Amino acid sequence: ESNVQLVIVSGDLCSKALTSEFDQAKEFLWFLVEQLGIDVERVVIVPGNHDLFRAEGTNHRFKNFVQFLNEFYHKSGALKRYPELYDPAQQALQWDANVHTADSLYSVSVWDGLSTVVVGLNSIVPFSDKDPDIGKERWELGEITNSQLLRVTERLEELPRPKLDYFRMAVFHHHLFVVPSSTGGGEPPRLGQPDDRLQ
Repeated sequence: ESNVQLVIVSGDLCSKALTSEFDQAKEFLWFLVEQLGIDVERVVIVPGNHDLFRAEGTNHRFKNFVQFLNEFYHKSGALKRYPELYDPAQQALQWDANVHTADSLYSVSVWDGLSTVVVGLNSIVPFSDKDPDIGKERWELGEITNSQLLRVTERLEELPRPKLDYFRMAVFHHHLFVVPSSTGGGEPPRLGQPDDRLQ
């Protein structure tokens, strides 16, 4: 019997966010929870930059990811952890490009038995314009906006006691601090390449 209580998936389920890739990820995660003997509600998933469907327009790039969440959790209580996307009438997440933004894709999961709250944050930027300072597409970089943090804070403050005092964990895809390799400076040499820094 497994002692695993939670499974945290911090993104990059896919390479190109194709439906077929999400289908494979879904099957694997279902297999994993079955082997661990836990419910799908014990799995927390946040998107990675490869879970962004880049072939779509900016406001539609998360649609395959949201559909994957609907299929993976399939009307379970876990869908309610996405408060801005959950539609109680449909018992599903709804992505409306006219209403929702990248900041809408956060989750707040509460487990009373574990006295734990896990906040899933979206650090993926859905815009494809290049950052002028480093010349990289913005979706390769990470950002958690003040707007998203304020929304999450409001949800956390709505929790009744004793949930307010539970252990809290935040999960997101990107580095907490910028590392040199993400900006193109100080990137370590790849295997088999000379390290100029040592010469």
